[in-house]
Amino acid sequence: MSESKTSHEWSVDMICGIAAVLNIPFVVIVQPHLLSKKSSVKLRQTTIEHGTGPLFNYNGNEEIVALNSLSSLVLERLSAVNDVSDVAMDDTTNDSSAQPTQSHNGNFDIECIYVDNDQYFDDSNRINTSQWKRVKKIMNKTSQKMMDHLGSALCDSTTPVIAVDLPFRVVRELGSSLIFDGLESLISHDITTKYPSHKKTLRTLLYACDSISRRTGSGGRLTFFLYSTIDDEYDLVRMSCR
Repeated sequence: MSESKTSHEWSVDMICGIAAVLNIPFVVIVQPHLLSKKSSVKLRQTTIEHGTGPLFNYNGNEEIVALNSLSSLVLERLSAVNDVSDVAMDDTTNDSSAQPTQSHNGNFDIECIYVDNDQYFDDSNRINTSQWKRVKKIMNKTSQKMMDHLGSALCDSTTPVIAVDLPFRVVRELGSSLIFDGLESLISHDITTKYPSHKKTLRTLLYACDSISRRTGSGGRLTFFLYSTIDDEYDLVRMSCR
């Protein structure tokens, strides 16, 4: 891609975000002066491997690579990514923590994904101890709130809950966008222009939705609850998987 900017073009970060959703791990950025003077381009890695699948590479670091070594470098990196992915897949196969389990009081634990400003969290994606306590508290509270809302109707359900620190007014609009326009609508021009202060959260929400949609498989239907931690309200989202 050529790194030129007009009001009608997407930014490099937005294109890299779309590439991450499509599981394209590398993007080549072409700058005319760099190409003509040094026969080089910039290479950015868009995803990093994790136990739950590829995650967006928030650092977005770029490196300058000579054209004559670009293909060999990308092949080498892809080989490394595939090796990590294979190990992660083995670990995931042996780990049942992501599935809802019955608790001692007879209720079922709800799978909850919490979307923070720059990262999303689930039981297999933990952070440092002090911050994890805060995140886990939010996830537990969200699960309990959903049980209070839905009661025993949810007890035999595996429908996950994605909790976001956004007003329900915003959550409801995002739910409609996901249903009718798909994942990419979360970073569309209309949505990001309307909610500029939530741009990072919207992008992180996109990666969280993409992560759970991979379990459903292409052509399937993904169903989940989108929960507003601010207003204690939720929307049921059912959307097609790419």
